Amino acid sequence: MKAILADNEKVLEIIREELTEIKERFNDTRRTEIVTAGIETIEDEDLIPVENIVITLTHNGYIKRLPASTYRSQKKRGGKGVQGMGTNEDDFVEQLISTSTHDTILFFSNKGRFIVRRDMRFLNSDGQRKGFRLLTCLK
Repeated sequence: MKAILADNEKVLEIIREELTEIKERFNDTRRTEIVTAGIETIEDEDLIPVENIVITLTHNGYIKRLPASTYRSQKKRGGKGVQGMGTNEDDFVEQLISTSTHDTILFFSNKGRFIVRRDMRFLNSDGQRKGFRLLTCLK
């Protein structure tokens, strides 16, 4: 054993023999096929599930997104219903937009400018929160 370890040529010869034996033992044809044609690029939108959502805009410039399943029909008369958005005392819901997570929304300013956004960029919120400042979301 010491004689083998002392001679570099013998060590390399043993390694060659063992590798040749492994090659002969496991050498078979490839079982899978490598295909380069037809590979598609994946966009961010492909990773987002299609979901019906409701976007709420308030008078004071707050926006938020809720799943459409949050809103449901009221079964009994005199019920309280579902709170869709918490607002300040001087604020109120001005627009309610029913859309999908894959739709594009255009925001128009009073100065004639517009911004194109995918509604998926607005963070989800619950019915109690007032949402996020629209100006912050559009920057």
